[in-house]
Amino acid sequence: MHRRWSRGIAATTLALTSTVIAIGPSAPAPAARPPALWPVTSDSPYPAGCRDESPGSTYTGAEIEPSLDADPRDARHLVAAWQQDRRSNGGAQGIGVAVSRDGGRTWRPAAAPPFTQCAGGNATNGGDYERASNPWVSFGPDGTLYLIALATNPLDDDSVMLTSRSTDGGDTWGPVRTLIDDDDPAVLNDKPSITADPWRRGHAYAVWDRLSGLGSATEPSFGPTYFTRTVDGGRTWTTPAPILDPGPNAQTIASVVEVLGDGTLVLVTDVITPDGVGHITAVRSADGGTTWGSSQEIGSLTWATVTDPASGARIRTADYLLSTAADPRRGHRELYVSWQDAAFSGGTLSQIAGSVSRDGGLTWTPPSRLSPADRQAFLPQLAVNDHGTPLLTYLDFSGDDTATAALETTIWSTARLGGRWRAPRALRTPVIDMRQAPAVSARFIGDYYGLVSLGTRFGLAVPVPRYRADDQVDVVYRQIP
Repeated sequence: MHRRWSRGIAATTLALTSTVIAIGPSAPAPAARPPALWPVTSDSPYPAGCRDESPGSTYTGAEIEPSLDADPRDARHLVAAWQQDRRSNGGAQGIGVAVSRDGGRTWRPAAAPPFTQCAGGNATNGGDYERASNPWVSFGPDGTLYLIALATNPLDDDSVMLTSRSTDGGDTWGPVRTLIDDDDPAVLNDKPSITADPWRRGHAYAVWDRLSGLGSATEPSFGPTYFTRTVDGGRTWTTPAPILDPGPNAQTIASVVEVLGDGTLVLVTDVITPDGVGHITAVRSADGGTTWGSSQEIGSLTWATVTDPASGARIRTADYLLSTAADPRRGHRELYVSWQDAAFSGGTLSQIAGSVSRDGGLTWTPPSRLSPADRQAFLPQLAVNDHGTPLLTYLDFSGDDTATAALETTIWSTARLGGRWRAPRALRTPVIDMRQAPAVSARFIGDYYGLVSLGTRFGLAVPVPRYRADDQVDVVYRQIP
């Protein structure tokens, strides 16, 4: 579910010292055949007419917003989670899960945690909710797998953060744990993420934004980042508490905790101030999340609508959200963040911005443009491989063929080598037809998709509308060398 402050943003250039890199696309390298695509999802597992009493309709077979992670003990072991059967006005009928143990070539549906009634949730097992969204999976160093999602009962104004753990690599799941449960219509928990600590067995961290005071004409609203952790492998969690509060009529969103090679935790989030400007912000913890330092702004964010180039219709993308990745090597402190930003175009075009920290989030490079200057770009995702090489992927409409009814959407990738981002290269597959995506106030395939390191390579899990003619959206997987 998405609820944000008003987006009355003036189309002005940010007062921001930015390093702009002139980047142009390069032709894909010749290949005998396109890289293989492997379907992750299949038919909806839910019975026809699965319960949902609130307004809206169901896109049966629409599998969107995949999260992806690889077992650190075996990169061939992958787990994906996604929104299953997206609803027309937010959320989905449940969370789907699939497991691969051969590097993504074959995927087996797993019995997902019962976060919703469609998935078997009820009042006794902790999943008595109509909808779920924003799934996030993360493997610990011992193979424990953590999953978090937002669950809601729209008619009752519930917004609940649920988590579960798997000790057999995603095949089965333990009890559903409720991290926070609010049933006040003026309160919304939103946009969770979960991070398993790669250096501390049994430690994992969950964060989200908790909005309060919504709908009041006289009282201020608040939107701090809430934090909780487990130190016993997900059996118990600390009482959630705010760790970054931007004050009245401001909010955080897209909070993620990264764990550096020296054990430092870095919270990266977007702070949206009352003027509608986003401020990408970092906060550090040197004691595993017990205490947090002062916040530091990485860069500002100007939001611009992504639109269908033919009709001008809005495409819902990452908007005020961001992607982060840390160097996974022991002792390393490099940290990367990317987001959509219209600052480089005077507020007119959404493009990809990025910043780098080489000292664990203490200092950051000025934000730089990482996509071409003459086009819209959106949905950035970051990952860092075992050699410390970061890869950035994003989408644009540069390959659209106006002679067809489709809105052909291209995935691009760029790696940072020798201290600079290389020219983006188009991935020939998959090509996404954004006009076939579910309409959720706008065409929508998710606020993020899966990108993960596989040793020296990378794995990509992305939603593709009408990949199978009889399905609304399927998640497909491919490797990126």
